[in-house]
Amino acid sequence: MAKAEASVEELVGMIEREELLLAAEQGLPTAQNNLAIFYERNEQLVEAANWYRKAANQGFANAQASLGVASRTIALIQNGIRCSWPERSCGS
Repeated sequence: MAKAEASVEELVGMIEREELLLAAEQGLPTAQNNLAIFYERNEQLVEAANWYRKAANQGFANAQASLGVASRTIALIQNGIRCSWPERSCGS
């Protein structure tokens, strides 16, 4: 079975993620926050929260706020409450 080729959008996404990851690993809070947003958009909430936390620990205000929302959403999901991400609307 032949492997399907990645679309242009998928390739751009992979390159964007790799560039953000390199900068985030160097400790740049803006890159850490942006990488968290990337993971958030791809519904990888735990990974998003990890990067928000790194940026928040450096005093990055946007990351601090986003970390709170991400942490609450993860807790709700773990308790069986359905949440729509990234809209963050939750219900039972």
